Amino acid sequence: TTFKNIVGELRQGEPATIRFYGKITEESARSFNAEFDFIESIRPSLIRVLINCEGGPVLHGMSSYATIQNCSVPTECINEGMAASMGSVLWAAGDRSWIRDYSILMIHNPFFPSADGAKPNAMVLAFTKQIKTIYRKRFGLSDSHIEALMKGEAVTARTFFDAASAVRAGIIPQHNLLQTTNQIRDKV
Repeated sequence: TTFKNIVGELRQGEPATIRFYGKITEESARSFNAEFDFIESIRPSLIRVLINCEGGPVLHGMSSYATIQNCSVPTECINEGMAASMGSVLWAAGDRSWIRDYSILMIHNPFFPSADGAKPNAMVLAFTKQIKTIYRKRFGLSDSHIEALMKGEAVTARTFFDAASAVRAGIIPQHNLLQTTNQIRDKV
């Protein structure tokens, strides 16, 4: 079997790593979920999910969120560059969420392409409530603070955050920020 997302070798009782890179699609979610389930069956000590994702449809992203969230093995999700839109929901799925000091996080209200000025339909409102609940539970913030973040009304009136501004917004604690090594920083 050829794996697209698993990184390195898998050993029972040792940490395992899987990537979710790129756009969330039905196919990318299906592939990730199958490989994640395979990793879980090996019984590693931890499953580390590396995320560099621009987002995608809520429906497909929620299948991967549920796969991570329902895992019987401890999980951690690391924002490796960008966790945007539905990618930020995946990032919130682990038992712990980490962000690299150079990474970007983008959270917002979901939308369904429609005519300008149209009010959100019932499905979009349901997705908004669902995602707000996920963010509230992961970040430990109040409903009103999460709503303001998702609308781009909190902190600096935007929905994009670099790692430092995500800490200032209360999205992630300072100790969950992963510092770039001097060697990598000098290359960048």
